[in-house]
Amino acid sequence: MLKDNGYLLFVETAVLNKGEMPTKTGFLVFGKDELSKLFGNAEDISEIKIKENQKSVCYAVPKSNLTGITINTVFDAIGLLKENAYSNLKNERNHGGRRYAFYTQLYINASLFLEKEPLLYPQKKDGKNISVREYNTIINAIKKYLNENNENDLYVFMLINHLQDLIIGKNLSKLEKDDLVKSIYSDMEMSQNTANYEALKAVSLLTLILKEVPSAKKEFIQGEYEQYLPSEIQRLRRNYVKFLTD
Repeated sequence: MLKDNGYLLFVETAVLNKGEMPTKTGFLVFGKDELSKLFGNAEDISEIKIKENQKSVCYAVPKSNLTGITINTVFDAIGLLKENAYSNLKNERNHGGRRYAFYTQLYINASLFLEKEPLLYPQKKDGKNISVREYNTIINAIKKYLNENNENDLYVFMLINHLQDLIIGKNLSKLEKDDLVKSIYSDMEMSQNTANYEALKAVSLLTLILKEVPSAKKEFIQGEYEQYLPSEIQRLRRNYVKFLTD
């Protein structure tokens, strides 16, 4: 057990000599900035150096910071890693060699991770188990439907874009989220003349439910909109049914 005044140490080779494949998207090596982001913008992470130009890096994170890690900070840290890797790539471009290959791999791996797992959801919702896989499966099915049904109608186009903004907006403020929700409801109303309006509205309401907009659940259930969901989404009912019950 870590003592209250203890530290968690992160030790890694500064630049890996060979690639590793600990996950399907490859390795990720955090520096001090990424670790700070990972633990909720912690400011007291220390770098331990024994000598200059040492081959390994070591960072010490106080136990008091360990509770700062959340799903959002994980993704924020990996997003920062991607940005820093790209910046380092530009600096190393004229040097080439192992460091350039290392940052290239970091950039690709971070990008693959963020693309593969664009959203996560807490493991429990109102006492019900909600797995990451279940949540992402239905969200990705909705994204696929929206991408395939983006008609030329202006209001449908606006509705789909606002829904996509809501889906990918991990760190929206309450005001930003409220404004997006208002726009989505307005777009739905203006899109009533589109041919597949019922299906589009059903998908829109389900998206709002998944993003925890209480008013959407009532309208979805009372209007019996589940019957209008596209078949490829209805087949995933077990993934979203927990969001429809109290």
